[in-house]
Amino acid sequence: MSTVLVIDDDVNALKLLGYTLRKVGFKILLAQNGFEGLKKAEEHIPDLIVSDLMMPRMDGYEVTRRLRANPKTRHIPIIILTAKSQVQDKVAGFEAGANDYVTKPVMPAELIARIKAQLAARPAVAAPTPLQARARLVGFVGAKGGVGLTTLLVNIGLALQKSGKDVMLVDFKSSGGNVCQMLGHAPNNDLLTILRNPSTIVTPDDIGRAMMRHTSGVTMLPPVHGVYARYHPLDAKQAKAILNIVDANVDYVFIDLGNAMTQAVTSALKICHQICLVTEPNLLAFDQARRITQYLSDVGLNSNNLGAVLINRSRTGHGFTMSQIKDILKIDVWGIISPVPELAHQATQAKTTIVELQPNHIVSQQFEQLIPIFTSNS
Repeated sequence: MSTVLVIDDDVNALKLLGYTLRKVGFKILLAQNGFEGLKKAEEHIPDLIVSDLMMPRMDGYEVTRRLRANPKTRHIPIIILTAKSQVQDKVAGFEAGANDYVTKPVMPAELIARIKAQLAARPAVAAPTPLQARARLVGFVGAKGGVGLTTLLVNIGLALQKSGKDVMLVDFKSSGGNVCQMLGHAPNNDLLTILRNPSTIVTPDDIGRAMMRHTSGVTMLPPVHGVYARYHPLDAKQAKAILNIVDANVDYVFIDLGNAMTQAVTSALKICHQICLVTEPNLLAFDQARRITQYLSDVGLNSNNLGAVLINRSRTGHGFTMSQIKDILKIDVWGIISPVPELAHQATQAKTTIVELQPNHIVSQQFEQLIPIFTSNS
């Protein structure tokens, strides 16, 4: 039986929520203010917390921030309830560390569904041993921003999961990426407490609490999101520690590294089995891609493990042959993805992937045809 802590200064609302959740089988803890809620959270360590936003003395934002700052409670999923529906209010809630945000008046069935979804999205992570380390690590880097890197990574990841492999998508973008959002999940900022203190040792339990699971079975490790991404960036030691932990739990780890060659990104690239450089078929993107490949060479990475995938966004064609592109980039070209702006938009709106939305589409087949590139040397 899962335990849910409800924090609300409105006594009637508190009793109603408690009754509703008990009725469907949850064990309930009640708190009438933020201070009482923090005390009960630390004493009982509930499985999930539902907190009102507008409370005297300590609002839901501050409650969330304090829960995330406490090592004992930072892993607990938090759902904020509020009458506010402005986008900036929701963003503030997510940046404080909330996992979900529900606008009042709340329909009981919706709240119960959201609670169950948060509880189900917490896969356990076993502590790694040398014998467990078996995942193939693939780093995805972009020649520049906006080339479709995340779209490529997510679609190949789900296609590979569908083929029977266990896949994890790790988001290391320095600006705070959107792998989770693309799959319909709000980022949880559970890594924030670790990154605030670079001396903190990253443990399997830390990563287990931060991980999320998609309905396809793919697991995801979201980045620190929002304004915190700028002030608490991932460092090289933390990046390596995280990958050494997730390496023990799946068959493949696909890492979204963005296009900024930070120390953390470089550290991750050095332990990847393969590196996929994502670019567009135009001269500007090619120039940026060459700069990336030169940097990778300068830091001692083997070009034999490096290849390019081009995502074409123009229906008019790009005018380059595969041979010409290979001559320009000086690395293998693994594939070209055809332009499908309408389908990509539909997938984004549906918070899903192209391979799930239209599995028989030619572009879905192009994503699937890239799978042997990443599995042939496993």
